[in-house]
Amino acid sequence: MSSVNTDAFTGVYNVENNNRRKDRPVKKQKIMIRLNVFIQVEEANRAAVLEEAKALTEASLKEEGCMAYDIFESATRPDVMMICETWKDEEVLAAHSKSRHFILHVGKIEKLAKMKLEKFNF
Repeated sequence: MSSVNTDAFTGVYNVENNNRRKDRPVKKQKIMIRLNVFIQVEEANRAAVLEEAKALTEASLKEEGCMAYDIFESATRPDVMMICETWKDEEVLAAHSKSRHFILHVGKIEKLAKMKLEKFNF
């Protein structure tokens, strides 16, 4: 029988398997990170923000530890875009945040639009 415990602070679900053989150690897996970056932009700045987001995506996909990186445009709200990123672990995400292209392109996007970050561990 399995039981599920939730950590309300992190939103991470921990599953405990009571049928696991006690003589086998549990493998500790590295946690991957998913970021959803929502961008709200006025029509006048939309093309410039999309250009910066595409340049950021192209450079980020070349980074070690980047599992996925893409831009999505809302089908119902022309003022909303989302960058969806998946990283191997915290270490590579930290390096990404300090990269030249990240600082350059995110800095430009922040001047033109509002950004909101959601972070998930899995």
